[in-house]
Amino acid sequence: MKEVKSIKFNFIMNLIRVLMTIVFPLITYPYATRVLNSAGVGRAAYVASIVSYFQLVASFGVNNYAITEGAKIRDDKAKLNKFASEMFFINLVFTVLAYIGFAGALFLPKFDGYEMLLLISSSTVLFTTLGMEWLYELLEEYEYITIRSVIFQVVALVMLFVLVRNEGDVAWYVALTAVSTVGSGVLNFIHSRHYIHLFETRVHWADIKVHMNRWYICLAFRLHLLFISIPILQCWDG
Repeated sequence: MKEVKSIKFNFIMNLIRVLMTIVFPLITYPYATRVLNSAGVGRAAYVASIVSYFQLVASFGVNNYAITEGAKIRDDKAKLNKFASEMFFINLVFTVLAYIGFAGALFLPKFDGYEMLLLISSSTVLFTTLGMEWLYELLEEYEYITIRSVIFQVVALVMLFVLVRNEGDVAWYVALTAVSTVGSGVLNFIHSRHYIHLFETRVHWADIKVHMNRWYICLAFRLHLLFISIPILQCWDG
């Protein structure tokens, strides 16, 4: 296992990443508003808010739990392999459930005219699961996380100026807002083979139950967020 980075180094990497998440919207949002006008940006924002609802279902509190529990065994490769496979399996199951709900939601009258935008944006749900960001955080690979994030943000920024040129490019704008997540997910999944080998050992239901028993507090919190998000989305839709 790689040597654990210093707290100071990790702090600096995290700080750079956070600053970039603040700076890039300051560049992209004024441009998008000018080109797509407020109605186009509003449609994109509405779609993102709907997809975030299903992302909440798919994630099911995996990140916090996996980082906390996985950090305890990260130096034991065999245990980490087993744990990561179990976390990925749970995450994948809830991702499938989220997409089943999403597929049903597409037929709701309130989403008429939004279907294509929702489908494009929903790619972030799948690739967030495949990306296993929790693995890199529990391993404290903040240098990798930061460099990767900045690269994909720069790529998305350049593509924004090239592809979003008029009011009809809302779909391109939605796609580009997903570029960082999709790209990071693909790269993370490929890069994860340096640390783990998913499903090298079988996933047993008994082990899943152990995790689920510890997960009830996270589940209760997630359900609370889901319930309070429903009226918010309704208000947005007006």
